[in-house]
Amino acid sequence: MKNTKKKGNPAKKLIPAAGSLMVSAVMLATSTYAWFTMNKTVTVTGMEVKTKVGSNLLISATPDDTAFAKDLSQTRQALLEPTSTVDGIQYFYTVNAGSNGDALAENYTPYSEVTSQSDAAANKTAYDGSFNTAYGATPSTTAYDTAYGYIDYAFYLKATNTNGSDTGTLVMSKCNLLYNTTGDTWAAPTDKAWRVAMFVQELGSSVSAGTAPTVDTSGQTPSYSGALKKTILRISGAGNQSGTNAVDSTTTLSAATYDTAATVDSTIASNATEYYYVVIRLWLEGEDTTCTSQTYAALTNKYKLDLQFDLNGGDGTTAATAATNITTATS
Repeated sequence: MKNTKKKGNPAKKLIPAAGSLMVSAVMLATSTYAWFTMNKTVTVTGMEVKTKVGSNLLISATPDDTAFAKDLSQTRQALLEPTSTVDGIQYFYTVNAGSNGDALAENYTPYSEVTSQSDAAANKTAYDGSFNTAYGATPSTTAYDTAYGYIDYAFYLKATNTNGSDTGTLVMSKCNLLYNTTGDTWAAPTDKAWRVAMFVQELGSSVSAGTAPTVDTSGQTPSYSGALKKTILRISGAGNQSGTNAVDSTTTLSAATYDTAATVDSTIASNATEYYYVVIRLWLEGEDTTCTSQTYAALTNKYKLDLQFDLNGGDGTTAATAATNITTATS
């Protein structure tokens, strides 16, 4: 009988080697595109923004003076995928990143919402087709399957300074982010890649019912039409791959300015009423050091962002501090 267990069989020695090579190749393919694929299965399933206002302030989703109230709740449903931005207006993304989220080469693609689609749940009228293809999303006008690089919440504020001698200062005093784990249990997110930008357009002493201001929220132009970026907030301790660097162009990382005071207006005249159009923009910063596939694979629950606006010096109440970070308080 022939000995089939001959020592030194070269073919058999190649089998485990080939297997190891295949495993290595799979691991490399998995880790190389983490920034690109990290959020394929994550849906912002009802990201709710609840906004409350203090004394001498009112809020409304529409420019109708009869609709102003003391609080407002707005919900968005969408696929939110990682992007990167220096200014909260022009966004970029990459398909070439390591497992820790850092770009392996500074080669980015501009994010541009130009393809028309009415998505009521996300409150969007356009999307980026290439962005959706890159993340494996299939845009749909009947389901909430369209991927976006940011989500906007927009509303109007009405501030009345009843103090006859002091100038009023309007601030966003609270920006608190939580996610729902189970039932009614809300927790602080373990990741820190969330970013919130606030844009403000001053409308003056009146607001025309039914007429929205001309504000560009498409992300395609370098500035808004009359609206100014007031701040970009991040969770305390959050950091980008190179300090504060985010993507500034298709090939460049630049320092982004974070954590400045969220002041809407510091010059509200005494005995005056002023109106404001506010855009709160939310996204996942792809260059954040916590923006990895391991982090976002589990974050599939509901989120909520609680905001608070207060008027200082215009109503005689204790001054509220303008927010400089996204907080994550659970109580």
